[in-house]
Amino acid sequence: MKLGLLFACIGTALFGFNQEVLDGLADDFAKSWNLYDGKSAVKHFSDDACFVNIFGMRFDGKEAIEDRHVEILTTFLKGSTYEVTGTDYQEVAPGVVVGHINWKVEGFRPPCCGPEVPGKELHGTFTQVFVETDGIWKIVSSQNTMQPLKKNA
Repeated sequence: MKLGLLFACIGTALFGFNQEVLDGLADDFAKSWNLYDGKSAVKHFSDDACFVNIFGMRFDGKEAIEDRHVEILTTFLKGSTYEVTGTDYQEVAPGVVVGHINWKVEGFRPPCCGPEVPGKELHGTFTQVFVETDGIWKIVSSQNTMQPLKKNA
């Protein structure tokens, strides 16, 4: 057990990554969402990224991810606000980090509903894989998971 802890500490010291940089990517997504700018929201995704939304729908490639975010942020999610509520990261290999970005969305409406339907507050977590190439971090995979709705929500 002690040997495992030693290697875990050495591994973290050897690899290292700047959490502020990854938090900046999460913050950029939030800013873009709150401006309803689907194109800007995906600027940190790699060209071949994969994105799975809270409904289990999979989008392959940055262009498909962008198209979906442009659609949702100009229709049923327009008027909502997105906030990062916490982050944690684990470097699994040099230049490869798995992150959990906890979020809150206020004013969420299902895709079938228009602006006349009051929005709800949702919480969830992005599980994302970040890869650094030539000093630039990109999201190569993203799974969005919604927390169960509260009974009074």
